[in-house]
Amino acid sequence: METLPLETLQRIFELACTDGGRTGNSLSLVSKGVRAAARTTRFHSIALIASPRRLQSFIDLYGRECDPAHGDRPRIQHLHVAFPYIELGAIVHVVRGADMFWPLAHTRSLEPFPSPLAQSTLSQTAVARVAVPAGGADERAARTSTARALPPVLQRNAARPSIWTKSLQAVRRYRTVAMERLTGRRRTSCSDHRPTSPAHRDLGLATYEEYRDVAQTLFRFVAPDLVTLVVQNGFTYGGEMRLPIVDRPFPRLLEAAFVGVVDPHMLLFEADSAASTPVFPALTHLYVVPGHARAYGLTLPFWITHAPGVTHLSVSCAENYLDDIAGAVGLRLPRVDPYLLFNDPDGDSEDSDTLLQPPLAPLYPSVRHLLLQPGPEPIGSWYGNAWIGYDARMRLMRQLGRRCETIGVEAFQAEAPADRTFLKYYERARRAWLERIGDSSDEAGGWRG
Repeated sequence: METLPLETLQRIFELACTDGGRTGNSLSLVSKGVRAAARTTRFHSIALIASPRRLQSFIDLYGRECDPAHGDRPRIQHLHVAFPYIELGAIVHVVRGADMFWPLAHTRSLEPFPSPLAQSTLSQTAVARVAVPAGGADERAARTSTARALPPVLQRNAARPSIWTKSLQAVRRYRTVAMERLTGRRRTSCSDHRPTSPAHRDLGLATYEEYRDVAQTLFRFVAPDLVTLVVQNGFTYGGEMRLPIVDRPFPRLLEAAFVGVVDPHMLLFEADSAASTPVFPALTHLYVVPGHARAYGLTLPFWITHAPGVTHLSVSCAENYLDDIAGAVGLRLPRVDPYLLFNDPDGDSEDSDTLLQPPLAPLYPSVRHLLLQPGPEPIGSWYGNAWIGYDARMRLMRQLGRRCETIGVEAFQAEAPADRTFLKYYERARRAWLERIGDSSDEAGGWRG
């Protein structure tokens, strides 16, 4: 490696840094020489869980590396960013404290349960406490002996509360403030709201405004060079993403996925849906998981305006948005009564009146490839109302796929998730993002599941 030209090393490092930052971080720890050689390429792909502290730390690091005194600027071409779910309501205007804005600010790990090491420690401690009668000297002796027997690491893991404990504390704080608001009491200053423990004195970003500004800085850094993007909202089910962070176009962005983002208008710094300048002018591949709020639909007017060149459109939970999908490609949907007992079980029959009518003008004429992923099957009896409605929507989606062939649009149906946890969509988007890094092909075959 000492004899290879710098350009060759940088190309090798660029081809290696396709895993979201792990390889780039490892290269920076090899030696000062390798760190300097990989400086412009180790940020090639970045996967970031944008908790307040992590986001601020990353912006500080990347800002230092972009100093012109260091030479060429490192360019982020592939970004996967997961934002915590933000709830902004009347309570936010009552209390202006870090705990109220950021329940996840205290969380150092996003694991849903304590580690097995911590669980075993907790169970051992519980057994020791149950076996000794309370209130006696034997109890104090048992506690002392147990503490001495456990290694220091186990003691720390056992003492640290889990994410669920911290979330419960946050819910209780919200409830307290809501009750104060209902009874007419108001907090007079930020100093009235104290952190829950001395370990939480340094919370990093303390307010929504500060977090929004740093998130805007991230997107300003990556906008000129980004090729693939995944925006994940929340870690459980998504929702309204009230974070206006996009204030400029992404001229090179080719593929994007928005998972759990209910209304993408809320991402724009200037939320003007009638703006003439597209935000994603070069985007060709778009993957949308709308979240659990069907009232917004697929927000096609937004994508038609800001991503006018999309050729590959992928939609999860597609059976809930068939009207939007059909309108995008200019098809008329046959009418299906979900509660008609004698509907065709195979979904082969179609409404003759609909077949005789000419196709509509497509709302999204650039779309030539569709990948439709149905949602998970409903829970309960196969003969309940939920199953009847789901079956009717699935038949209609299969008919839509067949009708696409008549207008020259390729349609594929992906496999439905095995369970109803929204986490599966996050995993699917991340897996597809990793697979597409370094893939310069633009064929529908890469979108078949």
